[in-house]
Amino acid sequence: MKSEIAQTNSFSSEKRSNSSFSRAQASSLDVKRSGARGITLIELLVVMVLIALVSSIVGGAMGSRFDTIALQTTATQLAAEFQKAQTVARVTQIPVAMTYSDRTFRFWKAGKAVAVYGLPSSITVGVQDLPTYVFLPSGQILGAGSLELQNERGRRIRITTESLTGIRVRFEAAL
Repeated sequence: MKSEIAQTNSFSSEKRSNSSFSRAQASSLDVKRSGARGITLIELLVVMVLIALVSSIVGGAMGSRFDTIALQTTATQLAAEFQKAQTVARVTQIPVAMTYSDRTFRFWKAGKAVAVYGLPSSITVGVQDLPTYVFLPSGQILGAGSLELQNERGRRIRITTESLTGIRVRFEAAL
């Protein structure tokens, strides 16, 4: 009886291994019969050239857009610094002065620097000699009526300081 069980177990294990072998053989034959093939080098090169072409077209447009966004962000942040200086002058009743040199705006109150704002390397001020701005406790701003910023691509944006409208960034004139 034990020998019959042993023979049955060995027969079933042989049957399992033969069936798994025959399944693997059949699947490899199916692949050969179906005509499936891999990607050729030429097809791969064509796809890579198309991807490079599309990315160069899209990349140029996106680079221009990022430069414009950087210009707008810089102008908005600098206008916020102007408004902050104007508020500090009103609250403390001490005038705040703003000077520009070496790509850096410095805000001074009573002879001490209270804030510093450096321009990004891609953005420049439109005029050579920027006059000193003075923010008075009354809310008035003495200095040039506008400040122009420019990026490397030649796009410009203007920050205006007017007594009636306050400090404004004019995007429409720059874009």
